[in-house]
Amino acid sequence: MTISLDDAIQMALRHNHNLLAARTTIQQSEAEEITANLRPNPVILSDWQFLPIFQPSQSARIPRQHRQFDLGVSYLFERGKKRQHRLRAAKDLRRKPIAGGRQ
Repeated sequence: MTISLDDAIQMALRHNHNLLAARTTIQQSEAEEITANLRPNPVILSDWQFLPIFQPSQSARIPRQHRQFDLGVSYLFERGKKRQHRLRAAKDLRRKPIAGGRQ
């Protein structure tokens, strides 16, 4: 059986496990870049104590002055360009040349 040089190269590329693994690390690095550039989401908090939801008949036993309700909103403000630094670090990792190869 005779194959051409181009076919041999294509077969070698398809069956080279190191190249297949390197391709997945490229996708992982791109995903890390996206993650590094995300902004934090605001968080809405609520809390209630002594509120008989599952036993409404117990409502009369708990005085109104003992019931507590808390509501809050939280958001992380990043200072010092932390998000930009994370993104730059993720991009630098993706562009890092593979040992023994070219970029």
